[in-house]
Order: sequence, then structure tokens, then C-alpha cells
Amino acid sequence: MGYLYQGRRLCCGACLGVGSADNPVRKRTCPHKVTASSVTGRRQVLAWCSPPALCNRCTARHGGNAALHAACAADIAVTQRRYDAEQARIDAGELMVTSAAGTWHPGVDPGWVRLTCRGLHTAEQHFMVRDGEYTNRGGFIADYPSAISEHHSALMAETFTALLSGTHERRQS
Repeated sequence: MGYLYQGRRLCCGACLGVGSADNPVRKRTCPHKVTASSVTGRRQVLAWCSPPALCNRCTARHGGNAALHAACAADIAVTQRRYDAEQARIDAGELMVTSAAGTWHPGVDPGWVRLTCRGLHTAEQHFMVRDGEYTNRGGFIADYPSAISEHHSALMAETFTALLSGTHERRQS
């Protein structure tokens, strides 16, 4: 959400007035909070929505700050359950997907997506998954059956290249 300013003065998002001493414009902070999941172990408390900038008169016309944010309360419970479920998986040692890179990224072959993952107090780890399996949903690496550790995929590529070139040594059993 963007805010409109006239000079350095915040404007009301409803009436576009700049406010005055008896009718100031301010950001009407959401009273509802959600505690996000975190791979660092420190969960951050976030305001549920972006605060609208309103003058006192427009805030009163909307029924006050509580009425402005009444719809937020209905959605927050569902989101908080999702964050709590994510945190339970993180606490259990699962790796959470924190970013993804497609074929535009150097080193990602066509048909693959490179996922960056983190676990509780762990360093970043990288995995390759099939392009069709990743649908911009994030989640956890355990949710991707075709996931191959980037370390293992590099070893496989070296072995495959060596096999094609005939320089791979077979182990004697």
C-alpha cells in the first residue's frame, strides 16, 4: 500500500485532505497480529494488514479503528494455523524452501528448478527439482519427491560426463 503526501504531510486515503491540528491524518495500525514461522528460531510478530492513512473524521465515518480492521480478525486464525504448522515442521528438522531459480539462472538446466532451503539454525542447502513439480508454492523440500541435492546432482553430472567421454574408472568388486 502506498501513501500520498503533500510536501511532507501525510494525506488521508479517503478524503485526500492533509489534515489539521483538530483533524490529524495518521496511519491506522491493525490491532490484529500474526506470529510468522522462522528458520532462525526467533518468530516475528507482524501486523496483519498495511495500515490505511486516514484523518479522524474519515476514521469515525468508518466506525473507528476496530471497525476498519474487523475483517482482518476472520482471516488471521487460518493464517496463524498455517504459520504454526510450518514452525512445527521447522522445529522437527525439515528444510523450508526459501527461494527458487529457473533456467534464467546460470547452472540451472532446462526442465529443472533450483531450490534454496534452510532449516532451523542450518546453512543454506540447494536442491534441484523437475520444472513441472515446482509450482511457485514454496513449502518444504520433503514435499518434492524428485528433489536431488545440488551436491549430488553435480557428482552425477561429473560421472555422466566421464562415462560419455570414456574416462570413468569402473570399480572392481
